[in-house]
Amino acid sequence: MAASKSRKICWLTTALLLIAIVIAAVCAILFLTILKPRAPEIIPHRTRLRNVIVALFPDPTLRARLNMTITVKNPNYGECSYRNASAEVYYRGTPVTAIPLADGAVPARGQLDVVAHANLDGDKVAGSSTFLEDVGAGSLNFTAVAKVPVKVTVLKILKFHVRVIIRCNMSVMVSDQSYDVLSTCASKLKI
Repeated sequence: MAASKSRKICWLTTALLLIAIVIAAVCAILFLTILKPRAPEIIPHRTRLRNVIVALFPDPTLRARLNMTITVKNPNYGECSYRNASAEVYYRGTPVTAIPLADGAVPARGQLDVVAHANLDGDKVAGSSTFLEDVGAGSLNFTAVAKVPVKVTVLKILKFHVRVIIRCNMSVMVSDQSYDVLSTCASKLKI
């Protein structure tokens, strides 16, 4: 009788252990495939510089306002919220403006338009040794970089923090004085 009871406990323990292993494996597979955080897709909208003042003589001068809208597409199965985010805009490696980003949330498998406004520090741009060369070539090239701390919430119970780094390369057409901004953006995720 004792051997039979001992055998039942052994079988029950083995069954519970197998069930726990299967549940852990299913959870791991779900996390590594469906629930694994992925970087958002960033789509810049067409824009142009506003209130542009460019003077080459007696000293190179540039004053302009950048109004930029990007669409952020969330491929994840969890809502992504962010707070206290900002972007830096660089001209030839020199920061020329900071852009604060309003707090927001991108729904799971959804999208959000993010609008940013900034005044370019024209003295830093025009003071660059390559400014006149770039104007002569017809375009000014800028880079915007945002490091956004994101909280991901899956099924309202799983919460974890990631950092999304968004990099946009922008070319401002100055040759035809349209001041159109051509942008390409990419993002990557750091867990």
